[in-house]
This record gives sequence, structure tokens and C-alpha cells, in this order.
Amino acid sequence: MMPPSSRNPLSGGAVEDPVDRRLPFCSSRRRSLRGGFSLVEIVMAIGIVAFAFVTILGLIPTGLNTFRSAMDTSVSERIFRQVINEAQQTDFDTLVGTPPVTPRYFDNQGNEVAAATTAIYQVHTRITPSTVLPAAPAPSTANIYVATVTVQVAKNPGKIVLPQYPSGVLSGLWKMDGAVAVSMQSTAVARNQ
Repeated sequence: MMPPSSRNPLSGGAVEDPVDRRLPFCSSRRRSLRGGFSLVEIVMAIGIVAFAFVTILGLIPTGLNTFRSAMDTSVSERIFRQVINEAQQTDFDTLVGTPPVTPRYFDNQGNEVAAATTAIYQVHTRITPSTVLPAAPAPSTANIYVATVTVQVAKNPGKIVLPQYPSGVLSGLWKMDGAVAVSMQSTAVARNQ
């Protein structure tokens, strides 16, 4: 018979072995199965992460090109606004009476620089002293009180000599060149007197 101290009162008097050697082994084995990762799981996780990184790295050049294009557009627009504002603030007779200005130079942030060696953007301005208005009674009659200011901005970091159109309607303006991004805007400036 067993000593009375080894009986379990909750199990109805059934006797438990005070030393069960299977339990520590089973619980540690269960613990090791639950707590770690198998080699297959690690390889699959690394494969998924590598696929995600390759996808992200593939998008970086596209994002950088889009960012660069947006910056070029922003700087070009800033240069347009600056040159056109200067033309609008100039006296009308001075504006139409001055000869064409040599190209102006701007850096990569749209600030004017004196030397072409430090410039990224080249700006060419052409002023037509009389403008044909669309609502004029005779379409061939030019209005001498309105001048057209045409501004071209070329992003030209390679300092390529830009070809000009032959003399004619677009005389003095650069040709659109595939090697250099050239954009153009025009505005009308009226005599304010």
C-alpha cells in the first residue's frame, strides 16, 4: 500500500508517481517546436523580402526621373515668371526700342548668374513691337500699343550651341532640339499710358 501522503484527494484516491520523467522531456520538445523557425520558413521569408526589395529598387529610377522632371518644370516656370515680370515692369518704349538681349544664364535653382560656365539654364527673349489682336477689325492690322514678349528657356547643362531658326517669323528663337529641353511661353505687354 502507498503512504497516505501520496494519495491525491481530487482524483478520487488515485495515486500519482511523484517523479514523472516524461514530462520535462515532452514539455521541452513542445517548447522547441513552438519557439523556432525551420530552415524552409527562413528561406521563404528571405525570398519574399528579397522580392520586395527588388521591386522597390526597380521603382527608384522612375521616381528620380519624375522628381527631376518636376524640378525642371518648376525652375523653368520660375525663370519665365521672373523674365516676364521684368518685361511688364519696364517702360513700354524702352521695352520695344531695345535691341535683342544676348542669352541670359540661370543656375539650377533659377537664380541668374553672370557666367555661362556655371549656368544650367539659358534664356532667350524676343520682343515683337506690334501684336496682331484676334478681335481686330482687319486681321492684318497690328496694334502698336501691344508688344509680344516671347521667352525661351533651355536646360542646357552641356553648354551646347543652340541652333536658331532662319530669319522670318521666329527669327532669333532657338529651334527645338532633341538634345536640349527647350520650352517657350509668350505674353502680351500693353502700353500703360
